[in-house]
Amino acid sequence: MHILYVDESGDGGSVPGSSRHLVLCGVAMHEGQWRTMTKQLNEIQVRNFPTAGAFLEFHASEMRTGARIFRGLPRPARDAKYQRQSCAP
Repeated sequence: MHILYVDESGDGGSVPGSSRHLVLCGVAMHEGQWRTMTKQLNEIQVRNFPTAGAFLEFHASEMRTGARIFRGLPRPARDAKYQRQSCAP
């Protein structure tokens, strides 16, 4: 069996003043791989945000704008963390 996770961002301009873009992305993996994937994502969190607690959702918009956990982190540092997260194995 395979596990599929799909998420979206944006609304394609359906709301006045919103983005004209809608991004739909997904990842599929064999059921035997989910523990390894979860471990890798947890390691990214611990390496980049060790004080964030047990669970942190990565939102690109928060990373770009410096919101929530990224508040107070200078733009170059946020960009570097974003790049490391995006290019993780």
